Amino acid sequence: ACSAKNAQTFECVRYDYSRAIGAGVAAAAGMGLWFYGLTIQMPVEPTEMRRLADEYNQKLKRDLGLAAAERGRAPEIRISLAPAGVSISGAF
Repeated sequence: ACSAKNAQTFECVRYDYSRAIGAGVAAAAGMGLWFYGLTIQMPVEPTEMRRLADEYNQKLKRDLGLAAAERGRAPEIRISLAPAGVSISGAF
């Protein structure tokens, strides 16, 4: 039998599986959530989701008193060189 005293020597080897069991449970839960995400059915079509989101955003902008975003503006991309390398940033 293993005791705290002889577990420190080579007379007895104690195995602690609690981390492996915890990692296995976490991995199984993650895989289950991933599979659920693949099989879930959306209540509305993607085009309808986009329309609803646009309507909500426009109403929120009106309520907050913000100006409407300009449509048709091209994305802005900036590239700069720095001593540590190249930096690329953009605004959409």
